[in-house]
Amino acid sequence: MTITKLAWRDLVPDTDSYQEIFAQPHLIDENDPLFSDTQPRLQFALEQLLHTRASSSFMLAKAPEESEYLNLIADAARTLQSDAGQLVGGHYEVSGHTIRLRHAVSADDDFATLTQVVAADWVEAEQLFGCLRQFNGDITLQPGLVHQANGGILIISLRTLLAQPLLWMRLKNIVNRERFDWVAFDESRPLPVSVPSMPLKLKVILVGERESLADFQEMEPELSEQAIYSEFEDTLQIVDAESVSQWCRWVTFTARHNHLPAPGANAWPVLIREAARYTGEQETLPLSPQWILRQCQEVASLCDGDTFSGEQLNLMLQQREWREGFLAERMQDEILQEQILIETEGERIGQINALSVIEFPGSSTRFLANLLALAALCILAMVNSPTSNAKRSLAAISMRKG
Repeated sequence: MTITKLAWRDLVPDTDSYQEIFAQPHLIDENDPLFSDTQPRLQFALEQLLHTRASSSFMLAKAPEESEYLNLIADAARTLQSDAGQLVGGHYEVSGHTIRLRHAVSADDDFATLTQVVAADWVEAEQLFGCLRQFNGDITLQPGLVHQANGGILIISLRTLLAQPLLWMRLKNIVNRERFDWVAFDESRPLPVSVPSMPLKLKVILVGERESLADFQEMEPELSEQAIYSEFEDTLQIVDAESVSQWCRWVTFTARHNHLPAPGANAWPVLIREAARYTGEQETLPLSPQWILRQCQEVASLCDGDTFSGEQLNLMLQQREWREGFLAERMQDEILQEQILIETEGERIGQINALSVIEFPGSSTRFLANLLALAALCILAMVNSPTSNAKRSLAAISMRKG
């Protein structure tokens, strides 16, 4: 058997070759094709959706159902809108118990809007479709998100519609019929007056993880097959200096867009090493805005300017490791204090003496442990686990790894 000894530098990303890139300011302007460079497939799907002869009014996007992702997709869609700012919608004139609809003549009309992109991660029926209110005999009509997105795009998380199927059925009906009908949310309490239907045309982007997409596909197999589909690519493969520069610009853009400090020149090597640790691959870096924002938000309290240094980032990572490291320290202390005895002498056929990455349910930290100590570690964690589900999960980990 050949044994190859590796230096620690062989296991971490090569950052020495990119010092000139790290020294650049990584400024982003409005015309920078950053999104299309990092998300070319998703960009192309948006272009297809916004085409005048689009194959479908619905688009399915695989991405985490969080506001950061929805807002990124919304910003990208806004840059592609050719009819942005066009006046659409109407105005309801209420006279006693008589309501009439006329075309919008200004943006001040109650149901008028300028063509735009609207994003929402969670909504109720009243927020999505608006409502009719009656107080002391006076009737007012309140617009919803579908009215705000009239003529444009509505971006919404799938979990909202899967948890409230009636919302989805009504939204699909509005998109297909290109008309909004006023109906009562409570069947036992019909609307006190008749409200004219309103022409309404919009396109819908449904964002969800694979589990949500699978549930939706089971519920709407025909629509899922016809809808435009794409994915948010959550990692970037580092192959050359251009890809490193692209990732640095993405991180800087994400930080600046959220009014957070961006990495300074000497912070990039530290951040890239932490990024590779997060992805588990030496030459793969995350594009996740949530991960990037977490690093910038936690280090923001340690710096005063609009950039942070490598020393400040290292300090933040050390503080995080200490804050989250109770379980790992407890395991090590139990072994060192001989509360848990592990056989370390002799030979066993088939024995594996290596490191394994341990991940506990309910804990945000992953850490390395000797495979020999894994069974003892799981037993210790099971004693301290508050729920039977967590104990069953740890037992399963012990059986799989041991």
